[in-house]
Amino acid sequence: GRIHQDIEGVRSSLRKERRDSRMMVYKSINVLVALLTLCQTCHSEGSIGKHNGIRLINGFIKNEGLVELQVPETVNGTELGLQWVPVCVSKPASPAVGTVACRQLGYEAFANFYEAGYFGSSKGLGAAINVTNCSGNEGSLLSCVHQSSCSPENMLAVLCAKNGSLRFNNSTQSNHSGLVEAYSNGNWSNVCH
Repeated sequence: GRIHQDIEGVRSSLRKERRDSRMMVYKSINVLVALLTLCQTCHSEGSIGKHNGIRLINGFIKNEGLVELQVPETVNGTELGLQWVPVCVSKPASPAVGTVACRQLGYEAFANFYEAGYFGSSKGLGAAINVTNCSGNEGSLLSCVHQSSCSPENMLAVLCAKNGSLRFNNSTQSNHSGLVEAYSNGNWSNVCH
């Protein structure tokens, strides 16, 4: 009798804990879906992607991709017009470079770098620009220290952010796993605490 009641009490308590745990997971998923919806809304505002002589290409959403700059094309000292050229960075890439690129594109913040090759290759036809040093305060990547040599494995690919944007943040530099963070009012913070 008494042992049977104790066992049933423990079972009942365990079932309640499992239900509560499932409810927490469901609530977390609902929060994440709401944030993703908000994020998609904020990315569909306007045409950020090609702006101020800079653009992101090959991204899956407007705020990510390979970085290209528009620069004068010259042949034998004669300017022929403008052309798009790929941008490279010295490894390891400094977050200051990402900050300048994202700001020049019209975004509020830099979120993450992508590994070289993630978005394929650049469409730019000119000689690549290798950004070697930025303080983070420059208004343009061309204001950073740069040179004209670059290797394809150093192509600059970024994820930029506006209020409501999400990112994975972890120590392995992967954009596909980690803690989910949301960008709001100048700060990144965990979605679930």
